[in-house]
Amino acid sequence: MKAELTKQRITWLPVHDAELIFLKVTPRANGDVSLSVAAKLHKDEPMDELFKLGLKTRSFRLTFENSWQIVFNILAVAGGKETIDDCLVVGDSELLSRLLSLGFAQSNELKHYRIGFSSGSSIDVVAKGVFIEEFETERGRKGVGAD
Repeated sequence: MKAELTKQRITWLPVHDAELIFLKVTPRANGDVSLSVAAKLHKDEPMDELFKLGLKTRSFRLTFENSWQIVFNILAVAGGKETIDDCLVVGDSELLSRLLSLGFAQSNELKHYRIGFSSGSSIDVVAKGVFIEEFETERGRKGVGAD
């Protein structure tokens, strides 16, 4: 099941210390792209908010659809596995302001999302929406180490 995340719901997700599994940018036929971020919640985080969204495992994928701009700031010298620090909607967005000033979008159709990582890396995405769903591994099981 795929659920859309509102501005409030994205900040309620217990993603702090979630282990990053992958990042994937997919070009679409209409010229925009989608960004997928798969991760596994830390074992100490409660699953209540995910249950409310219909998810049953700790492994999830966030998909930013109809993305108009993605800015990666990746520090490649982090030690150990990368984890998510936070995920939020940026209120006063220079990226969004620039797109609006160029006439590329209307103010109410796009939001600026930011994912921060434990290493100090970050990803900024200007997109129409973000969705969450269970992540299925290549082994065909739902979740990574679904328990």
